[in-house]
Amino acid sequence: ALSRSAAAVAVGLINTAANLAGAVGSPVVAELRGSGLGDRGSLLVLAAAFAAGAAFVSFVPVTRRSADHP
Repeated sequence: ALSRSAAAVAVGLINTAANLAGAVGSPVVAELRGSGLGDRGSLLVLAAAFAAGAAFVSFVPVTRRSADHP
């Protein structure tokens, strides 16, 4: 379990990542479509980017606290 301050930081980080994805995603799709890639190809590029991000996050080491350290 996270402390309240750690949970607030986590929510803020998630919100920042979502805002960044929203700000960058639309221009990227517009650029891809402008270069001749269709809707399907553009969405596949975005899906690949999200999958790469998920793979990156899955390799971040997480340390677990023992029961005697709250």
